[in-house]
Amino acid sequence: MVKIRPIGPNDLKQVLALLETQPDEAFDYPGLGRFGPFYLPFHQISHWLPLKLTFLPGIFVAVEQKKVLGLVWISQDGANVARWKIDQLLLDPSRIAGIGPSALDVGRQLIDYVINTYGAKGVETFLAYVDNQYDQGLALLKECGFRHCARLQHYERAGAPSTAVTDLIETHSSHSLLREAKGFDRTKLSELYAETLPPEVRVSLRKTGADFFPGCCTKMLYQGFYKHWVLGEAEKVYLMGSVSIKSRDYRHFQMQVIVNPGWQDGLLALLAVALRHVYQTTREAVVTTNVFEFHGETAQALKLIGFEYNNTSQVLVRDYWSTSSRDSEAIRNPVLLFTNRGRTSPAFR
Repeated sequence: MVKIRPIGPNDLKQVLALLETQPDEAFDYPGLGRFGPFYLPFHQISHWLPLKLTFLPGIFVAVEQKKVLGLVWISQDGANVARWKIDQLLLDPSRIAGIGPSALDVGRQLIDYVINTYGAKGVETFLAYVDNQYDQGLALLKECGFRHCARLQHYERAGAPSTAVTDLIETHSSHSLLREAKGFDRTKLSELYAETLPPEVRVSLRKTGADFFPGCCTKMLYQGFYKHWVLGEAEKVYLMGSVSIKSRDYRHFQMQVIVNPGWQDGLLALLAVALRHVYQTTREAVVTTNVFEFHGETAQALKLIGFEYNNTSQVLVRDYWSTSSRDSEAIRNPVLLFTNRGRTSPAFR
């Protein structure tokens, strides 16, 4: 019988071996790999804490006869404590084949376990980013109640910029409304992001201001490069766009650009100022960014400035519904709008 439980000390070696079968760029797990024996006690503590106090991702394994058949890795999606994402779902078909349950059955049990566990704690939305070509993974998640939400395109720019791209960066890297983001921009950044999302996905993918502008403690703990700019009026009434760039090793940079759908004039300025600071750090930078498929103008601007399309992921979402603990107030004296005599108002008496 397959048992699903949090990762334990006896599972660490098998879990690391399973994670190492994945490409280096597919998933980052430095904490578990470097500090495994010390990491696990804190993981156990985090697992039993209330949702708002959870400080580590959840790692759960499927075990049969002391063999790890698979694992699921789930973490909070940004600053929204009510939304979590499935970062990794790994199964070992070679170990499952001789035991009984199929790989899909084990995967289904892992997903159902984490959804029920974290849903009971208060998580309302679960996300999963799956490669568009991974049919088995898409089918498994949809069997577990996930639905298609959006498509996310991945772009990359590697190596030193050409002369044409350098000229383009220098030409567009200045704008009268361009400035560094400040703490008071948090709410406006959240509103700007919501405006770029279609109504049907806005509830599932919405973000808070803390997702775009981290606090002082987060900045102090983050060791690396981080810059954030916005395009907005001096009165701070609204923002028309923003771009952020960050890196831990000063070579691989992650960029995020947001532009109001009704105002695309400053898009190249945002991209140019971010790339200019990147290439001032290193000429051999690798810059990656993600763009929703419905942001066609942003994708065209990325190609113009030298980015190349890499692949597409599907964003799948599942909502967790729980029964409200508050009893609805009973209507003791209902209002009769239409009586037997057809009267609708005391004025007709």
